[in-house]
Order: sequence, then structure tokens, then C-alpha cells
Amino acid sequence: EPAVTEPTGDTTTEPAVSTEDTTASTEPERTPASYSVATLKGPTGMGLASLMDKAAKGETANTYAFTLAGDPTAVSASVIKGEVDIACVPVNLASVLYTKTNGAYVCVAVNTLGVLHILENGNSVQSIADLEGKTLYATGLGATPEYILNYILEKNGLTGKVTVEYKTEHSELAALMVSGEVVLGMLPEPNVTTVLTKNSSLRIALNLTEEWKKVSEGESVQGCVVVSKKAIAEH
Repeated sequence: EPAVTEPTGDTTTEPAVSTEDTTASTEPERTPASYSVATLKGPTGMGLASLMDKAAKGETANTYAFTLAGDPTAVSASVIKGEVDIACVPVNLASVLYTKTNGAYVCVAVNTLGVLHILENGNSVQSIADLEGKTLYATGLGATPEYILNYILEKNGLTGKVTVEYKTEHSELAALMVSGEVVLGMLPEPNVTTVLTKNSSLRIALNLTEEWKKVSEGESVQGCVVVSKKAIAEH
């Protein structure tokens, strides 16, 4: 057998390990605060569901007062008056509010990407071109759903060739689709899932996030979080 060479030097001694925690915290000590939060019912505010639940149970370090609105104009009024610290709004509205408040509210995060779908009770719509000559019911007038839909129609040469009827709230249109009164409608999640579970005759005809990708290089962004500079400075 080949000779075994003994290692030279002491290799059995473990290096000394310090048990003292020398890691300095980079996070400043935070004092619990109270925040007023305004958001929209539907996808724009859906991401707050967990926080709202925990806040109601007293499981959060901070305290929150939540206001849910069905229409962007209600949230807009609160922001312009400076009544809220945080608001979840469509991205186009965030831009308007930044201007109207002279930069008093700034965008801190994107919280909603593309969540729009066109649902049909039937099989006549297999592509975006099949919308021509039809009446499409939708929600989100004056907000990102309207602009996204208009952009997609424009890029597909369908401007003026599709009749779009807007309902005020997602829940209103969802109820009409569940009952069968509306057979072709554009809705966002989570309403899409709700409607599909309540009316098995409905199907997803078009995913507008995919349709957006076909005509634009950018991401389909629908909602964001704006925070008052005052709240940021104080906390």
C-alpha cells in the first residue's frame, strides 16, 4: 500500500468562534404610527387585504384607518384635500394628483400590473378582431382600464368599430354578467374569478395583458401606491 503522509502542522484545532453579536443594526428604531389609507375596491386595493385583516385584529405595529371607494374620483378628492397619508390609485390618476398637489404626493410602488380580461357568454370572440361590430361592457372609465382598452383597440385598427358601454363599479358589471344580462364584458381580477365561479357559461375570451404585449414593448401597469411627503418625512 502507498505510504500515508501525515499532514504537517496542527490541523485539528478549530478556529476560534466569537459568540458575541457584532452585527450593528442598520434599521433605525421606529415608533408605531397611525396612517389613513384610501383605496379602490377591486384590484387596486386587493393587495391590502392581508394588512386590513391584520390591522383589524390588532396584529400590526402601526394603526390604520382604511377608506374603500368604488370610484377613483372619491379617492382623488381625499388626496387633493390632504386627508390621507397613503392612497392606492390608477397610475394615470397618480400623475394627475402629483400635479394637482404640487408634488405633495409621490409614487412609492407599483402594486397592480395587468389584470384585465374580456369575458364572453358564448364563443364568438376568439381574437381581438372579433370585437368589431360588437357592444362591449366595461368598467374603469377615466382610469387605466379605459386607456388600456382604447390603446389596444387603436393599435388593432378597431377605434370606432367597437361600442363600449361603461358601468360605474366592477361589482355592478360582475352582477350583470353573472345574471346573463351582459354577454360580453371587460373586468379585472378578482372579479373575473368571482364571475366565472358563479356562471359556468362564461369563459375568458381575451387576456388583455397578452393583447397589450402584442402592441407594446412596455409592461401593462394599472395601479400604484402614492404617499404624502409629509408622512414620509415624519416616518
